[in-house]
Amino acid sequence: MKRIPFCILITALIIAMFYSCQTRVSNDSVDADSRKALIEFEKRVLDFGLLNHGEHVGKRIHFTNVSDDDIYIKEVTTSCECTLAHFSDSPVKPDDKGYIEIELDTRGLIGRQFVVVTVMTNCGKSEIGVQAEINYN
Repeated sequence: MKRIPFCILITALIIAMFYSCQTRVSNDSVDADSRKALIEFEKRVLDFGLLNHGEHVGKRIHFTNVSDDDIYIKEVTTSCECTLAHFSDSPVKPDDKGYIEIELDTRGLIGRQFVVVTVMTNCGKSEIGVQAEINYN
């Protein structure tokens, strides 16, 4: 019986985290001088699909600078040591695209995996998810 309130609490926290990570800016409500540099990812979740245990794979996730200022990626962290992120320290100009290379090492992983990748820029923080299903043969 104690399990049901716990599951409801966890579900509510996950939903709150998802909505709190989304930044929405309307040109009508913010003047041009106070706009922050914003990045828009092509996907909110990077799906590696079905992988075999022990595989080491990489994918790129692309983003667009949708602001009037240059974007500088300061740091990219992951919630799991199984995942690495590589990025360029070159600025991304307004309306240009950039990418982050995500590597996933499946050694020691089994089943469905979900990792949060946190991207720190000169404008703040954005988060994306990485998911995979690891098959142990």
